[in-house]
Amino acid sequence: KSGVKSSILSLILVSALFIVGFREIVRPVIIVIFLQFSIVWSLAYAAVSVGYLNILSVGFVSIILGLGIDYGIHILGRIQEEERAKHRSSVDAIKIALMQTGVGITEGAVTTAVAFFTMMISDFPAIRELGIIAGGSILLAAMAMIFLTPPALYLYSQRRASFSQKS
Repeated sequence: KSGVKSSILSLILVSALFIVGFREIVRPVIIVIFLQFSIVWSLAYAAVSVGYLNILSVGFVSIILGLGIDYGIHILGRIQEEERAKHRSSVDAIKIALMQTGVGITEGAVTTAVAFFTMMISDFPAIRELGIIAGGSILLAAMAMIFLTPPALYLYSQRRASFSQKS
């Protein structure tokens, strides 16, 4: 129960900080939605790879929320930079943001996952399992941010553009 409560609290706080920090609602919420997809994938991954969650591995959801949102922050921050400072369209900003941050996000995710995977050499089974779950979950979070959020942000920008043209 306390693991679920802490995960929900983490999600609420991360989302609120994300929205306040970027001074908009819709695009941060889109990113948080896909972060939640990665959490669901991570739970499925945990079920397949380990078969269960123990008291230590339950805490991985908060870890993934905290680390996984970073990838979305990098993408959205770069999009905003391209839109505001360089006056690019949302579509061009998304393309540039993904090209310029995608490699860094991938490298960061792989490095972090490897660090977690090294926990697999521990003699303590719970630590080994946490390493397996957290390492795989970091990679899933990065995949969600790189492969799912840009198309969703693109669709949102297209819808916003068509709505503003009708007005």
